[in-house]
Amino acid sequence: MRSLGPALALVAGLIIACKKHDAATGPVAPLPGDGSASGSATPPGDPTPPPSNISDADLDKLMRDVMAYLGVLAGAVDAAGTDCPKMAAAIEKVTNEHTELISRAHTLDGDPSAEDRAEQWMKTNEAGIRPTFEKLFAGLKRCQSDAAVQAAMEKAGT
Repeated sequence: MRSLGPALALVAGLIIACKKHDAATGPVAPLPGDGSASGSATPPGDPTPPPSNISDADLDKLMRDVMAYLGVLAGAVDAAGTDCPKMAAAIEKVTNEHTELISRAHTLDGDPSAEDRAEQWMKTNEAGIRPTFEKLFAGLKRCQSDAAVQAAMEKAGT
């Protein structure tokens, strides 16, 4: 099962913050000519990232909303115990109740500035959010090989 993160970057921040770490790096441009660093290489473009699509205040609210969602999700997963069909159904239910939030989080996909800021938000708030992730991952571990739970988590924004 994939770890929570990438899409949210979906589920948003987390989803946003973790996404950055899970993404594969792109291809590396070859060196000019014989592979040496000399040559008439084109100068790199402007390294300044484009402006973000979200303000700091809105990102903070989104991250808090995502963490509340993940708290509900962790509670549902934990309550299912080792009953994997029950866990899958609970994940689906919670996800269906939070589709607007998941969509809102996905609007930041591809916004490197927002991803970096969300990652920083998570580092800053690590002590407060760690118990949610620990509870969620501990619960998911009980059914990590269950196909229905895996599919439900994909829908959940992970």
